[in-house]
Amino acid sequence: MKKRNISFNIHDLNFILTFAGFAIFTSITDSISSVAYRAFALLVAIACLVVEKFRFRQLPTALKVFLCILIVLDLKTTFHLVNENTFIESRNTALLFIYGITLIPVLAFVSGYRKIHWRRMLIILELMLFFVILRGYMTTLYVDDVGRMSLNARQSTLAFGDNSGYLLLLSICLLIYSKKVFEQTRRHIWQFFLIVAIVVAVLGMVRAGSRGPLASALMGSLFIFVAIGVRKQLNIVVLAGIFVVVFGISMQTLERFAPVLYHRMELTVEEQDMSGRDILFAKAIQTIKENPISGSSPIILHYDGSNSYHNGYLDVGVGLGILGFLAYIGLSMWIFMRLLFYRNRINTLVLLFLSSMFFLSATRAMTGAGLLTNANYALIITCACILASNVSRRNEIKGIN
Repeated sequence: MKKRNISFNIHDLNFILTFAGFAIFTSITDSISSVAYRAFALLVAIACLVVEKFRFRQLPTALKVFLCILIVLDLKTTFHLVNENTFIESRNTALLFIYGITLIPVLAFVSGYRKIHWRRMLIILELMLFFVILRGYMTTLYVDDVGRMSLNARQSTLAFGDNSGYLLLLSICLLIYSKKVFEQTRRHIWQFFLIVAIVVAVLGMVRAGSRGPLASALMGSLFIFVAIGVRKQLNIVVLAGIFVVVFGISMQTLERFAPVLYHRMELTVEEQDMSGRDILFAKAIQTIKENPISGSSPIILHYDGSNSYHNGYLDVGVGLGILGFLAYIGLSMWIFMRLLFYRNRINTLVLLFLSSMFFLSATRAMTGAGLLTNANYALIITCACILASNVSRRNEIKGIN
């Protein structure tokens, strides 16, 4: 009997910890030990950089541009925060997020992404996210007076919705490529599990009651549908039809099962309600007008924490001014067009999942995700830069397959 070569390295660990480590840790325990977890994850990221001798080999131009935007944004924000003499504890926490949770792990990923065992890590990620959402769905806490649910005491409603969206896209991609990924003897078991995972992911987003994660997941799912072949598209249409018939999906059903989400969608359509984000957007635009060249800080400090302008693009504009804003918008549009134009060459599990995650993240950035403190968002844009730079080639994308 042939032995399997089960390999696992520190770059695999950094990827998993950055993407879903905190979610699964706080699903098990929400104690103060989460601080110890943050320290451990940071040490893993630093170890990755040390192992690679702080070298970043053969980076595509798009990735260099993105890293330049990210690092300059971090440095300028740090300069503004350091000169802020109020809310010292909130300032220090914000700096920890900027560097310890986002920038250093992302740089560690860039230094060794070619060494990640991608297919194996995505399967592990699938299992982790399934556990997180299922446990969160069964034990969630109401966090506000309208009934939205949080993932756990350490993570918000938005984290619940975002992780559900990640699980949905990954489950769909694994199901599409199940014949290539799983052994024939266990394939049907995995296919059944993935269908259950899709249902759990949808339930998670519905119970979270957040519109942004739901719309973002739909955008990522739409890209998957566009990217796959006609035969697979027909299969998805059939499965979706069965889902609609069996579960009786309708606005009436949604109103009964998820009244919070239904009410919030109704407010969006009828009253253009944006839960106060329109005010934040207006403030961001005003700040950009006041500091069009030098920029300001996209981090808003207050007595019990910090916040942003809830728009990843405006955050960059506030931090880097109009030129930085245009550079980031241009980069995002370039990635969008490249992945869409060369969608027929996105023909592996890893490429399809990471590409769909870009469309999810690009949409999510309009209502919340930001580069400074959202490691998943920064990580996905990093991957998208690599994919978009190489997707036109007929050979495999070196390092991500």
